[in-house]
Amino acid sequence: MTKVKIKETTSRDSIIKNILTSTDAGLNYLAMIVCKILDLSYDDFTFSLIHPSVSVNENIINSEVDIAMQNNDMIVNVEVNSTKGRKIERKNNNYICQLILKQTKKSSDYKSKYKKVYQINLNTYGVTKDKRFIVQSKILDVKEHEEVHPMFEIYDINLAKILDKDYTIVRKYKESLEKLLYLLICNDKEKIDKVYDGDEFMAKIIREVKTQEDEFDKLFYYNREILDDEMTLEEAKKEARDEALAEGRAEGLKEGRAEGLKEGRSEGLKEGRSEGLKEGKAEGQKEGRAEGLKKGKAEGVKQSKIDIAKAMLKENCVIELIAKVTDLSIKEIEKLKEELN
Repeated sequence: MTKVKIKETTSRDSIIKNILTSTDAGLNYLAMIVCKILDLSYDDFTFSLIHPSVSVNENIINSEVDIAMQNNDMIVNVEVNSTKGRKIERKNNNYICQLILKQTKKSSDYKSKYKKVYQINLNTYGVTKDKRFIVQSKILDVKEHEEVHPMFEIYDINLAKILDKDYTIVRKYKESLEKLLYLLICNDKEKIDKVYDGDEFMAKIIREVKTQEDEFDKLFYYNREILDDEMTLEEAKKEARDEALAEGRAEGLKEGRAEGLKEGRSEGLKEGRSEGLKEGKAEGQKEGRAEGLKKGKAEGVKQSKIDIAKAMLKENCVIELIAKVTDLSIKEIEKLKEELN
């Protein structure tokens, strides 16, 4: 996806702030968002903007709120957060404290009537652990679960969750907060007109917003980055799965080879023993036959000599002559002579 470079001095926070505060239509849109979140009547809601610098501590730097408004009953601070983390949480909590303390004219004036502070965080970053679209926080009694010290409430709105739903579904919502905020998070201009088709209130706001063409275009480019972040997460998951699969295959191949080698050695040893025994028996039989044949032949020759010696003894031949003819020893021939007598 092609990205258009935007000046570093421009941020999504400032773009949304300009869209919501630079025109009458934008201010009406802002009021509608606040009323929808706080469940207030839009027709009866009036407010005035507070100067962005709300610091009551000279040591606090860069403590300008995005959009702060008030009326006789409350103070509402709307913060657009494009990044997350403890630093952002501390910054937002600091704003709440400052907006409360700002109402105290003197350090000893604790009898003043405090307006309740509502902190609304429009979070535009893509990935969050909490899967909810809106999270409301307040101080509750741990045991009774009832609100105590009702001086402030915090609303975290996860705008990126709106993109989880197809625009054709969002357009069917009549007066939902998701549909109302879709303008601030949408990354496709063509879908804007389709989602708000027939909505006169939003149509007027969109016409006004479109007059700020430069800001409008930049917002779409920033919102595309959110989509890219989501895609990057999916790609990272896929890459991790592929890498794990590759490592698993390599490990399996390594273990398979080792196991195969081990089994092969065992099987080879077993087969070798069996084959060796078989061949040994055959070889033994073969050698036995040869040895037997050889031995048999030798014994046959010997018996033949004995028979010849006996025949010569019967003819009264001299023993020395018989020994010379048969190659038998004189002792053997004398033994044969004794057997014949």
